[in-house]
Amino acid sequence: MLYKRNQDGELQRYSLKRLREDNSQVSFPLEITDALAQEYDLVKVARAPEPFHDPETQMLEEADQPELVDGAYVLGWVVLDRVGGGASRKAYLEGLLEDELSLSPVLLKVAFDQENRLRELEQRPAVSVAQFTQFVKNQID
Repeated sequence: MLYKRNQDGELQRYSLKRLREDNSQVSFPLEITDALAQEYDLVKVARAPEPFHDPETQMLEEADQPELVDGAYVLGWVVLDRVGGGASRKAYLEGLLEDELSLSPVLLKVAFDQENRLRELEQRPAVSVAQFTQFVKNQID
């Protein structure tokens, strides 16, 4: 993987495609050598092997930033506990509903539309967004 330092000194992912777009006048080989990477202020980053974890109770998430390990940059992993029961589970699920970047709002919109289509076929009154949202939140408890 390629990374490039931003103005704050943090490493950001930087693809070979982006390198070619940013330097359209240059022809790059398929494999970027260390010397070529250094010439364009790029950093080669290796992915660390997945750490041991219990998939039933834990999940892996890519680390935010690569770390310098023995002179080479490595992108590690963060082991997170899967949310269990109780209030933390409820808060987690409600957070997913409100996270605009997750798939949950899209799926809820599809389910909402489907519910109202079925109600129309059954000649029942449509439900409002507020009613449907409350129904979904009640299922989380």
